[in-house]
Amino acid sequence: MRYPYARWLPWRDESPDGRPTYYVGSNRPVAVVLHTMQGHAGTAREWAARGHFGQSWHYTVTRTGEIYQHLEHGDGGYHAGITATQAAQHPPTWPLWRGPATNVNHYTIGIEHEGFAGDVFTGESQRRASRDLCRWLATSLEVPLDRDHFPAHAEIDVVNRANDFDYPSAREWFYRYLLEEPDMTRDEIAAIAREEARRLLIEEDLEVDTRLRTVEAARHRLTALANDTDATRVERALRALEVGGIL
Repeated sequence: MRYPYARWLPWRDESPDGRPTYYVGSNRPVAVVLHTMQGHAGTAREWAARGHFGQSWHYTVTRTGEIYQHLEHGDGGYHAGITATQAAQHPPTWPLWRGPATNVNHYTIGIEHEGFAGDVFTGESQRRASRDLCRWLATSLEVPLDRDHFPAHAEIDVVNRANDFDYPSAREWFYRYLLEEPDMTRDEIAAIAREEARRLLIEEDLEVDTRLRTVEAARHRLTALANDTDATRVERALRALEVGGIL
């Protein structure tokens, strides 16, 4: 599966010394792990093209808001695994962790964000791009848009990655930003505008129709008055038409 707004920069499946760089076809994602890259987007491009061994992931979100996709969702990256010893000594706090017997990389998507702990999301472009990607992934994977399904790496490797994704305070801010009411899309705004225009046209048509009916009724009354010989009745009828705004 491909994100339609991402630039496809595939991760080479073998390192220069012939080792596999990701798990081919082994991923059944039910969650998305959020990371701080601790580096620059150029490194992601270089590693993907060269087939860097030991780290790989599905998406990179740059500071400028550009998104790279490196792996298909059905392939597992090397982005969130922990050893059995690590898990035994410092168990993950992530509620959806399946235990040390199942590699986290076999049921998650990985998103790296260009930057360093403390300075990620200083620009609106990166914030918005990441939020849009996460919301699309929630829909595509058919999972809730919540913290359980979009954990920080720090919830899996609680010691070595305590500030990944970002420092805790910045992380909390981003979760509030991610989970707030989504902005309307251009198509949704256009649909609302069309519906409002249609409503106004209907109201205008009804108003014109009512006015025409009133004028037609007045015409009939004036025709009748032309043949009426009772001056008092004629004067009363003319006054009523003036009050009604017809004359």
